[in-house]
Amino acid sequence: MSREERARGADVGRVSAQGPNLVRVVGALLATALVTLAAAAPAAAGAVHTVVDSDNDPYAGIYLRDGKSMGEFRRILERYMPYGTRVELLCADNGEAVGPYANRRWHSVRVADGAIAGQVGWIADRYLDTPNRANEATPGEPECPSGGTPAPGPGTPPPAGVPARDGASVYFSPPSPDDLSSPATLHRPYEQWRGANCSASKAASVPSWVAPANQNVTVLSGWSIGRLGPIYLLQSTSAGNRSRWQEIDYILLFDPGNLEQLTGNRCDKTYPAARLYTEWLKANASARLVILAGEATSPRRHEGIQQAYFNYLREHGGPRDRVIVCNYGSLKHRSVYTKYRSWITKPAITKSSCPDGALGWNP
Repeated sequence: MSREERARGADVGRVSAQGPNLVRVVGALLATALVTLAAAAPAAAGAVHTVVDSDNDPYAGIYLRDGKSMGEFRRILERYMPYGTRVELLCADNGEAVGPYANRRWHSVRVADGAIAGQVGWIADRYLDTPNRANEATPGEPECPSGGTPAPGPGTPPPAGVPARDGASVYFSPPSPDDLSSPATLHRPYEQWRGANCSASKAASVPSWVAPANQNVTVLSGWSIGRLGPIYLLQSTSAGNRSRWQEIDYILLFDPGNLEQLTGNRCDKTYPAARLYTEWLKANASARLVILAGEATSPRRHEGIQQAYFNYLREHGGPRDRVIVCNYGSLKHRSVYTKYRSWITKPAITKSSCPDGALGWNP
């Protein structure tokens, strides 16, 4: 892209490098992460280009977009690229016009280095050092299939000969306005894991391995309606030898809900959560299910999880000692998540290690 095309323009989803605000802190943390966490990614198959500051203003980077529009972004660490990050071009398509020359070219890319290496998404041509002018094709880059939008998430395999470590985590978020930040390795917004008509197919796209730390995904978590994320993943990987079930060692649910929510919600009724959890616990001797129960889950002696999850577990000889409930009584629904979300990345909770000394029990 020409220097002229990089004249000033608006970018509503970028991180300021100035000002005493949270966004500045995020930029600083990620700059550090690039130094301490970055690992070499596997060789890219497509052309590699660099993310550039085309507006010459005090910003530290840009968010990877979930679609071909500047408004389709999530302000989370998992999608943030400091300027200078390299990306592999996968394909191109026309989208929202960006910048003073109304450049409609967008690139589907895979991040090639840095703290979020392996992430897939969209970036406007204006913010890459491509050689073409505005609205021109980039030499050698294929067009995306009609209507094709790549699923976000790592798409590269683990480096050959380098054993992966366990411990990468996934958080399944409720819909906005409750799509709060998480410390998980992979943050999945509601629309990326819940398919139409309660389809579990999108959950199957959650990778089993993530860069750059070369970690296997072994932890699933969800708050509120996000309780369905782990269920969808178990359902979508339940065929065949269920090898994915051997990889998932820990599921952590934050205040999943009451009896009406767990048994009356259409999507909860679509899949047999109790059977899936019981069979997963039996199939994987390392598996642990932990529920932090606050104001939504605790009423009437935890009637919801008792009927929706535990009755089947007890009736079918499930390993009850590997299911833990931590009691938080009337703690507000949102507070259960915001107060204890850091436990997504901590060692699995046991009956005697519930956060803040809460009472833990087995069903």
